[in-house]
Amino acid sequence: CCVAIGPAGTGQTGRQVFLTANDGVLVTMYETGSAVLPLTETQGNGAASVKLSVESGLPEQGNVRVTVEPAGANGQESREFTLYLRIPAWSLDTGLTVCGTMAGRPEAGKLLALRRVWHPGDTVELSLDMRVRVVRSAEIDTEYAEKVEPRVSFARGPMILAHDAEIAGELAGPVDLGGAGEFISAEAVPENPGTYRVPLAEGELALREYYRCGRSWSPDLPVTVWIPEKAGATGK
Repeated sequence: CCVAIGPAGTGQTGRQVFLTANDGVLVTMYETGSAVLPLTETQGNGAASVKLSVESGLPEQGNVRVTVEPAGANGQESREFTLYLRIPAWSLDTGLTVCGTMAGRPEAGKLLALRRVWHPGDTVELSLDMRVRVVRSAEIDTEYAEKVEPRVSFARGPMILAHDAEIAGELAGPVDLGGAGEFISAEAVPENPGTYRVPLAEGELALREYYRCGRSWSPDLPVTVWIPEKAGATGK
């Protein structure tokens, strides 16, 4: 089943980036690209459409810009409709500007609805939360976590981070994050794209974006997502 459904799902993903609604249009994923969508709720004469152009720094940076260009039968013209933007659940502190004006802090894991008269060239900018998040096993499955040693994983934006023995060497044992809570500071490693150093109570831990890991295909160089954590080291 998975062998067939995986590729099928990947093929469908591009069709879900831009969608239409009864009162407007939606952007659900932030890949650089553009689409022209019909506006089913029309004002004025003739059919209307809107071109949405997305410029995105993801997954490395959290800056996203959406340019709106509505049009009617006679070319570009202003139109009133709702622009929906999906705010990722992992973006716990999102900045929002509409046409250069700050417009609040959207709620994570929700659809942001922006209803207004849109003019050709209007822009919406998101600043997504790219802090490194600390995820502990007890938060995922409390019952299972009680039966095994504490483990911790890390994520930055939409990317899972992992310990890759190919660049970081063997894990020395359970890590002590020095009381870190929901977030932890991280320093990018310029010579290794997608690699970050996070501080430990003693020393540091090198982490790499998961999709970049394990490229040596060596069983002697394991990739670890759930890293053993020293008991009592949590900041919660």
